[in-house]
Amino acid sequence: MSFMNDPKIFTFPQPQQRLKRPAPLIRAARSGQSGWNPSRDLARLIGRDELPSPHIVSRLLHSAEQACEDARRAGRADYDVHRHIMLLIALLAELTAVQGSARAQQSRGAR
Repeated sequence: MSFMNDPKIFTFPQPQQRLKRPAPLIRAARSGQSGWNPSRDLARLIGRDELPSPHIVSRLLHSAEQACEDARRAGRADYDVHRHIMLLIALLAELTAVQGSARAQQSRGAR
């Protein structure tokens, strides 16, 4: 039996902080925010029965969205614009939730 000495093989790549996507995709994702229901949509979107931790959900969403973006740029026939928009909606919603909880923690710390 051998051991692996490289811990980097067990770490996920960091998701990029800024997404550069075409304006119509971003507009569609922003307009879809009002209908986003994470308890209904998130597990189905990431293909899980139960939701993992928010950190893992974020990484799954980022990797799935990047796969959609790669398919869009390559002009592949399996590109699904509906799934791409749903992933962008989820990413925007998760980002908003994370920012909201960070602000709440900062305001609690300021008291």
